Amino acid sequence: MSPAPDRTSVRAHAIFRAAMERNDADRPTFVDAATSDDPELRETVRSLVAAVATSKAFLETPAWTPRPTPGTLEGRTVADFTLLALAGTGGMGEVYRAEQRAPRRIVALKVIRGERPSPAALARFALEGEALGRLQHANVAQIIGSGTFDRDGTPTPYVAMEWIDGARPIVEFATAEGLSIRERLELFLAVCAAISHAHGRGVIHRDLKPANVLVGSDRTPKVIDFGVALLSGETPRATLDGQFVGSLGSMSPEQCRRGPVDVRCDVYALGALLYELIEGRAPFDLGTTAIGDAIAHICERMPEAPQAGGEDLATVAMTALAKSPDDRYPSVEALMRDVRNVLDHRPIEARPQPLARRTLLFVRRHRTAVAAVSVALLGILLGTVGMSVSLVRAMRAEAAAEARNSELSRVSEFLRSLIANDTYDRGKATRSIASELDAWSARVEREFADMPAARGLLRREIGRNLMAMARNREARVALEGSLADFVAIGGIESRDSIITRGTIARLLRDEGKVDEALAAYEALVPDALRVLGEDPIDTDVLRGDHALLLHQLRRSDEASAILERVLANRE
Repeated sequence: MSPAPDRTSVRAHAIFRAAMERNDADRPTFVDAATSDDPELRETVRSLVAAVATSKAFLETPAWTPRPTPGTLEGRTVADFTLLALAGTGGMGEVYRAEQRAPRRIVALKVIRGERPSPAALARFALEGEALGRLQHANVAQIIGSGTFDRDGTPTPYVAMEWIDGARPIVEFATAEGLSIRERLELFLAVCAAISHAHGRGVIHRDLKPANVLVGSDRTPKVIDFGVALLSGETPRATLDGQFVGSLGSMSPEQCRRGPVDVRCDVYALGALLYELIEGRAPFDLGTTAIGDAIAHICERMPEAPQAGGEDLATVAMTALAKSPDDRYPSVEALMRDVRNVLDHRPIEARPQPLARRTLLFVRRHRTAVAAVSVALLGILLGTVGMSVSLVRAMRAEAAAEARNSELSRVSEFLRSLIANDTYDRGKATRSIASELDAWSARVEREFADMPAARGLLRREIGRNLMAMARNREARVALEGSLADFVAIGGIESRDSIITRGTIARLLRDEGKVDEALAAYEALVPDALRVLGEDPIDTDVLRGDHALLLHQLRRSDEASAILERVLANRE
């Protein structure tokens, strides 16, 4: 469970955004007035404002800008390398196309920018060489050598790396080549493999924007620019003084807050890269956004889900982009598994798959086998419904009400298990069941009109399966009819009415109607305790669903208290 946002942090960011809307001269006075009651809050806001003031150029300069500028080192000799032409500039360095004398080859040589770089900038540049020295991977630009040279009397560090011929940023390459979603995901998996390799060697990149992943003429993606990488054993404060670490478009919320980071900040950046790679646009359009508002977008708002590639791929991207690190994939390897699941038409791990989605994926993987068994299985299932109707009528004539209800529950559970059981090769048959649900619902209304107990149970199961198939409107009608049946039987709450109300509340939550869902759970849980008591599992299931909704509403303390009570019951 991820923690609720710290109230001080939320207030600091609100004041910070308001301060950034004022001119430079008025900003300090505004900050002091807005934080007069809290000296610690004042220092937090001041540090955010100061970081922005010194970081704008660093944040907005692309890592790979193929625009030669005057005053370069073209023609100079650095150690064993002759600098041929300026290839690009980044936040800390200039990258030259250079020729190495022995062995004779073209390389990329990066030198630190500025005539008098700060000690912090020199330290970061040296760390890039150390980071690259740890990595040996086909999808990481390989280091060839490093050292210092005399630049007009100033010792200046350099790093020589392999030259990526015909390099283009990964999104630009995918667009220009007209790559399919599958081809884009294969490229993305290669990038993930490189970052997984880096994490395994204690290197966190921290700046995985599209411009830092280049694809050469051999169509191999290469991760570049480890200039703000964090190495194991390094304190996160060993960064460029007073600056954010990373680029806004791929910066995780914890980086924006300048808090502690781990490998999950790279998971977030990979999520942003995946989003842009499949959707053709970044998760947030920050091009003309004031920096305070841009940070608010990153820290507080979720982007619109991507449309290209389908629902599962959108879920993968949005899971990687979760605001809290605890809600993201715990590692790059977990993200890679789900991308492969999408490619292989297998259920993803990011969330439980509904019945209809699991079935569709199964059909795609086993088309031949499904075609062979579907007709026979469909006949068996439809025959089961007919037998169930006869069985219900026989029980009505032979048994008392309590015994009848018990048997009807078993019949209903049997029907539901036939539809939901993953061990059957049901594929096409299950799709036929989906198309038959309306007809089955009509038969229930017609043939069980005088049996509210049976009709209530069957309406509820039909409603649940409509929910699994995302037919929420019809599901709502079936579930409300089920609840009406159970209330009509005795005029009081029962176990069945409680369970049905819980299903309706879950449907409201899944539809995004959080206020209605919350009201439903808050009314339902006391009734469940009264009717079912503390011990039954059904009560704890309702409590768990209620806690999940509270967690989604960032009322984590209340959710935690409920779940601790559920855990105590189960133990």
